[in-house]
Amino acid sequence: LAACLTMLRRTAARFQKIPNRAFVFIKPHAHTVRVCETVPGLLRNAGVEVVSSGTVSSAELSDGTLVDKHYAAISHAAMMAPSKLAEQISANPTAEQVFTARFGLSPVAALQSNRLLNMPLALKATKDSAEDLE
Repeated sequence: LAACLTMLRRTAARFQKIPNRAFVFIKPHAHTVRVCETVPGLLRNAGVEVVSSGTVSSAELSDGTLVDKHYAAISHAAMMAPSKLAEQISANPTAEQVFTARFGLSPVAALQSNRLLNMPLALKATKDSAEDLE
């Protein structure tokens, strides 16, 4: 947990100027009183503003739209062609600045040097499988 919080603090600091919103799900196996009381404070301490909280019923989850949209967005980004990803990052000056500061080269330079990969290309380059990432 400490490593996750450190990464979250670094990420929050880098993206302070970029307004983002996210759902934070506490999965059923971790849904305890202690976790539900701890998570908001950990997020706030990491510089993340908690604007609302609530409960999603099993009926809302079973209709599929909330979780499906969440995972579809993640999947879309992971599968995006590297050229399209470089284009999207470069279209946002703040995102491009953060990318360049983090990786030491621009998105276009990363693409040109074959260092900007989507998930399938990364798996091929590392000779890993999707199961190896779990």
